[in-house]
Amino acid sequence: MDKTRDLLLYVDDEEQSLKYFRLTFANEFEVITATDADSAWRLIEKHANRLALVISDQRMPGRSGVELLTAVKERCPQAARLLTTAYSDLTSAIDAVNRGAIFAYVAKPWKIDELRVVVKQALQLHHLQCERDALLSEKLSAFQHLMLVDQVRTLGIAAAGLAGLVRRPLAAAAAWVRDRQDAFAIPSPVRADARDLWPAVLAQSRASVLTAQGLGVWLASNRSGEGTVDVASTLADSMAGTEGVIVTERRRTDLAIDARLLVAGIGELVRLLRTLLPAGGAASIRINCGGEPILGMIVSGGGSPGVDPDHSGLLAYLAIHHHLGSVLVVSWSPTAGVIAISIGDSHDDGMDGFIDRLALSER
Repeated sequence: MDKTRDLLLYVDDEEQSLKYFRLTFANEFEVITATDADSAWRLIEKHANRLALVISDQRMPGRSGVELLTAVKERCPQAARLLTTAYSDLTSAIDAVNRGAIFAYVAKPWKIDELRVVVKQALQLHHLQCERDALLSEKLSAFQHLMLVDQVRTLGIAAAGLAGLVRRPLAAAAAWVRDRQDAFAIPSPVRADARDLWPAVLAQSRASVLTAQGLGVWLASNRSGEGTVDVASTLADSMAGTEGVIVTERRRTDLAIDARLLVAGIGELVRLLRTLLPAGGAASIRINCGGEPILGMIVSGGGSPGVDPDHSGLLAYLAIHHHLGSVLVVSWSPTAGVIAISIGDSHDDGMDGFIDRLALSER
C-alpha cells in the first residue's frame, strides 16, 4: 500500500459505479471500495489514520450514505466526506451539508470533469485540516510544556526553600508526584476547536506562586521543637471531634517526633480526603509506626470544596515525610478508599527516583 498518496474510499452498491470510479482515480490516488455501509466501516476502522476522503452513495442496503458519513465525521474528523445522490434525494444531501456531515454532494449520473473538481476541492480541505491540526498540536504541546515546567518549578522552590526545615523535602515531592501522575500526564487533543490553553498556563503560574508562599507560612505556624510523645494518642486527640472523622482504634507508641507538624500534616490529608469523597463516601486511614499499626480512623465525605488539592496534598506529604514517613493509597474508588501512612520506616526515593517519576509523567 502506497502511503505517499491520498487514500480514497468509495462506497456504492452498484458494481459498475465502483468500476468507473477506480478507472477514473486509481492512477492519481489510492482507491479502496465497498458495496455497503458495514463493509465500508470495517475499512474505515482499518485505515482510520490514513483516510483522506470518503465518498458514499445515499441509497444503499442498511445504513444510508448520510448515516455512514455522519459516523465517519466522529471517527475520522480529518477525512473529507462527499455524498453521491440521485436528484430525488437532494433534500437529504442539502440537509447533510448544512449540518456539517458532508463537505458537498455530487448528483448522479456523474459528469467526470465536475466530479474531479469536487474531489480535488475536498482533498484540499483535508490537507488544510491536517496542517491546522498539526499547528494546533504544536501549540498545545508548548502550552502543556509550560504548565509542566511551572509545576516542577513549584516543587523545586518548595524543596530548596524548605530544605533547612524539613528533613526530606525532595522525597516528599517525589512521592507527591508519584501519586499524582494523572495530574502530570499531558493530554494530546488535536482538534482545532480545542480551547486556548494560555489562560490555564497563567492560572497554573498564579497557583504555583500561592502554593510556594503558603508553604512557608504553614510550616512557620506548625513547626515546633521535637520531643517524645505518644503518637497514636496525639493524632487521635487532634482528630477527635473533627467533623466527618471517626477514630476507630489506637495503640500507644512513643516516638521522638515534631508533633505539631505531623498533626497538621495529617489534618491536611483528612481535609483533602473529605473534599475528594462524595457525600456518603468514606475512606479509612491506617497509620503504622515502626511497622506496627497504631491508629485507625474513618473519614466521611462532604467537605468544603474550597480545599486546594495541590496545596493540601503537598503540605501533608512534607509533614509526613519529615518524620521518615510515606503515604500509600492501598485502594480507591469513586465512593471509598484505603490510605496507609507509615511513620519512621520508609525508604527515601532520592533525586534519581524523583527524576524518573517526572520523566514517566512527560511521556
